Amino acid sequence: MQATETLQDFTVHKFRSYSGPNYYLNRQSFVFNLFLDPNGPTVDFYREAVITKLPQLKKNYPKDVIGLFTAILTSIYKMDIDLFVGKHSISSDGNEWIIALEHIDDYISMEIIYFVKNWLLSLNRKDQYFDFKRELKNLQDIVHNSIMGAPTVYSMIESAVKNQINVHYLSEENQFQWGYGKKQIRGNSTIFHIDSKTDIDLISCKDYIYNFLKMYGFPTPSSSNTFYEVEIIEEAENIGYPVVIKPVKDKKRKHLFCDISTKSEVKKAFNNILTASEKINRFDGVIVQKQISGFDYRILLVGGKFTACMQRIQPFIIGDGKKTIEELIIIENNKEERKDLIRSPLRKIEINRNLINYLKENSLTLDSKPDKGKQITLGATAHISKGGISINTTDQVHPDNIKLMENIAKFFNITILGIDLKSKDISKSWKTGNLAIIDLNAGPGIFMHLFPGIGQKVDIPDIIMKHLFKGKAGSDRIPIIAGNCLSQKLIKTISHKIREYQENCEIGSIRENEIYINDNYFTKKERHDDNCKILLRNPKLDLAIINHSHDDIEKYGIWHQGLDIAILENASYTEYILKRDLVHDGLLLEILNIDNGKQELLLTCNEKEIKKIIISDSAKKEDKIFNLLKPYLKKILFKYE
Repeated sequence: MQATETLQDFTVHKFRSYSGPNYYLNRQSFVFNLFLDPNGPTVDFYREAVITKLPQLKKNYPKDVIGLFTAILTSIYKMDIDLFVGKHSISSDGNEWIIALEHIDDYISMEIIYFVKNWLLSLNRKDQYFDFKRELKNLQDIVHNSIMGAPTVYSMIESAVKNQINVHYLSEENQFQWGYGKKQIRGNSTIFHIDSKTDIDLISCKDYIYNFLKMYGFPTPSSSNTFYEVEIIEEAENIGYPVVIKPVKDKKRKHLFCDISTKSEVKKAFNNILTASEKINRFDGVIVQKQISGFDYRILLVGGKFTACMQRIQPFIIGDGKKTIEELIIIENNKEERKDLIRSPLRKIEINRNLINYLKENSLTLDSKPDKGKQITLGATAHISKGGISINTTDQVHPDNIKLMENIAKFFNITILGIDLKSKDISKSWKTGNLAIIDLNAGPGIFMHLFPGIGQKVDIPDIIMKHLFKGKAGSDRIPIIAGNCLSQKLIKTISHKIREYQENCEIGSIRENEIYINDNYFTKKERHDDNCKILLRNPKLDLAIINHSHDDIEKYGIWHQGLDIAILENASYTEYILKRDLVHDGLLLEILNIDNGKQELLLTCNEKEIKKIIISDSAKKEDKIFNLLKPYLKKILFKYE
């Protein structure tokens, strides 16, 4: 725009989103234009207010308003939990600025941009109506309710970024993809496409799992699946009180009833579960199980190997002789560790009907005032999402118990397995009768291991990434050859040569925005980044050859991170991102026009010249390009094997 008077200070517009590397950043980005009034307040005008709310900016307070706007953006995006985003760039566009932000979600990015804009405008106008704390809480709630708001999901994505493993969210499939082509792993949370669906289904059916554990000689309490009230009462009396009652399928333990000791309590628990099942129009039965005394533990195995052990205890408060139970819960919930953010080690204790009933069963109410020093347990279960407390006991587990858990894992083709058990002392062998397996879980949560309430963390996401990708750099990659001038002929010539080294090699390519698999047309999408995504989503793909035009890069970016060979002819600034994104030891072949209609072909690696030739016959250019690359194609094909 030429007329600056048509724009107000802090006008934001021209929003665009990139699903992968682009001209502005080498990763997923949200980009927008920002107009700043040249006659507006200086950066020092905002200093006191900004540092009061964001003290982390005091040490390196920005020198200008554009720097301040961007610094606030990146600070707010951290969401008080150190989100892994943070990369950014600033460039000019006439009398406006272009800001590019590394981001996780378009909607979240837009909300944060307007938060910063509205806050700074309110400071300009000395407007008291902008409630910083409330608006920030609204932003945190948006993140919490997004796909990234699930602690396990977020920690898996963060770990991939830290381990330099390429990761993308496939919105149409509601799952993530780590890696490309045949190296990819897809999934959500801690369940992956390589896991056996049959085993996952088996583990989700608690009656079958108990039968399995009993059949194969693993220690587990007596249990039975029932469908009728009279049946469950009879089974409870046969098993012997106290018992635990729960649905056959209840991953989140929403309807778990413990310490059941009478017929009336059995009847009440059964009918509560029955009523809940009617709401979802599904009833698979109700498990009645002998209640085992001891502490509650969760064992986690990665790739069949013991990785961590966490003790879980019920939430509790300590009386002071003055405050009510409800007041003490409010005080407990206000603690820093119970902020209910993604990284909070503890969740808030819910004051609900279940808690009220639990207190009533123990002759207490929310208005009761416990004696000073008296501990009051606030629930029958130690579920972390309900306010339970996690304690790292990984180093305390007896070797026999570790071997037992790993033996159980051998029977399932599942990457991440959670085993719930009861034990009076996890440091003693199960062979003494000290331990009972209560449940198995496919796709268990891992956040409590990363941020336990008590004890040192176990970096489970890092262990998972190293297990899936062998802890080796590039093990998530397939070779990618990309350029701005790749013709049908050149792509076919390269493909045919590569197949001489591996006959059944599956090679995918993008030519003129059409996708080909082994030289056969596959499909075509309007967006270039969608074509890249489809190609690299192919789980059979051994190698990709992609032509990125100037317009495609400018509009959509390139989606994939990194490439092994870049072929650039008279590249524009935009197209030079292919050089920028070359992996270490990647090859760069530049074709440059020189005098008298001649062209220079320069092959380099890590900025060092390998070979240079001059050609005067453009008809032979593709043959010359191929001949320069031919000695390196076999090495490229097997580079990540």
